[in-house]
Amino acid sequence: MILLDTLTVFIFTIFVAAVQVIWINDFVTIDQLCLFYVPAMVVVLSMLIFSYRALFGVFLGMCVSNIVTFQPVGFYQLLGMSLVPALAGAAALYISVRTNKNIRNFLGPAPLASAIDALDIFYICAIYATINSLIPLACRLFVSEIGLPVSLIQLAGTIFGNLSGAFLGFVCVNVGYSLFSRGFVRRR
Repeated sequence: MILLDTLTVFIFTIFVAAVQVIWINDFVTIDQLCLFYVPAMVVVLSMLIFSYRALFGVFLGMCVSNIVTFQPVGFYQLLGMSLVPALAGAAALYISVRTNKNIRNFLGPAPLASAIDALDIFYICAIYATINSLIPLACRLFVSEIGLPVSLIQLAGTIFGNLSGAFLGFVCVNVGYSLFSRGFVRRR
């Protein structure tokens, strides 16, 4: 079961990263900042569906997508770039479960899909976006070998890109579910 979950998240991560590279990177406004960072949606959605079992799949998918999308990087840089989203997703899930009763009920032994609403989804997306943006910032500040400049505009842009990409995915899933459940789209 865990292998199937990992494989599913892995394939989904690669697919969404390809969508990000092919179509959505046209929205890039500042170097390495994107208006909608769609892989954030994959991490949050995977954590909500598969819980902590999604960690390894997110990590593997991000490894492959980072190899394909970025110029050749060293092994440790690739490891860090792939590990940060997985760990940020796990931390966001942990914080959300501890602080939000609706998300805790949604992930409980008998999940209640009706217990979670758009504000709860926004809550976990905001926590993920903040953590996923602050970890690389801390690495840039404390590891002198990286040598990348740090600015508040980049931090705000990264948080906004993660948040909009994650929440946009949930809006699309919700619209699709509404269309199918109300009969606007015919099932065959």
